[in-house]
Formats: sequence, structure tokens, C-alpha cells
Amino acid sequence: MSKRPPKALDWDKVRPLYLRGETLDSIVKMFPDVAFTKDKILKKMRSEGLVERKREIDAKVTEDICDSVERAKIATNQLCVGLFNTGADVIRSLLQQYQKEIREGEMNNNTKRKATAYNVDLLMSGSRKVQEGLRVAYGMDKDGKLYEKEPEVLVIQGLNTDEI
Repeated sequence: MSKRPPKALDWDKVRPLYLRGETLDSIVKMFPDVAFTKDKILKKMRSEGLVERKREIDAKVTEDICDSVERAKIATNQLCVGLFNTGADVIRSLLQQYQKEIREGEMNNNTKRKATAYNVDLLMSGSRKVQEGLRVAYGMDKDGKLYEKEPEVLVIQGLNTDEI
């Protein structure tokens, strides 16, 4: 089966396919009865200035996608910060409630005091988790782990400080 040379109508169909990002292989397959080759298509698109136009379109699409992803990241981060702040408010309220109960003497036996101490410990643990989450949300820690800065100490074996 012999293929016919491309006509103006064929090229009119190829241009939008090329500009929207179809691969040259897929364009050739879409026209099985036309004598298209990848090189022929690319040469024609280059001569019409469409290669540069496609680069511009691709750059704009990439920019739009990056902007969209960045907006989604910001929205998610804002949601998380809000949730962490709400959690901190709940912890603060519960701690104030426990403090009030202890001051008013409502906790008379040791069992209840241990339960209260246990609950306060849980709330403080929750508070630490809120802090870690906020540090990650604000970019202070990338992996959620808190790192304390400690001075580096260099130990040299066999060093005689008297000779320094």
C-alpha cells in the first residue's frame, strides 16, 4: 500500500496536534495513509516557526502547573496550621480545666491525681506534637524532628595540651 504525499488539509490537522504536545510518533500513526515521517513533520513545523511557539506553550503550561501546585501547597499548609492552632487551643483549655480542678481540691484521692497527671502528660505530649507540626509547616524542620544545636567538640587523641 503506497502512501500519498501530505496535502494542505493534512498539515492543518497536524499543526494543532503538534502544538498540544502529541509526540511525532503518534502523529505519524494518526495518518497511516499519508507519507508523514517524524523528520518531515519537524522540518515543516520548524519552517513555520511552530517549534518555538510550542516551546512557549510548554513553558506557559509548566508555569501554570507549578503555580497551581504551589497554591495547593499553601492552602494545605494553611489548613494544617489552623488545625494545629485549634489543637493547641483544646490542649490549653483542658490544662486550665485540670488546673482549676486541682486548685479547688476536687481531686482528693491519689488514684484520681495519677489519672490527672497521666492526662496532663498526654496533653503535654500533644502540645509537643503541635509544636513539631507547626515547625514543619513553617519550614523550620523538614522532617518533623526537633534538633537542638550543640557545640561541636573535636577530640584529638594523644594531644598534650602542655605543648600548645
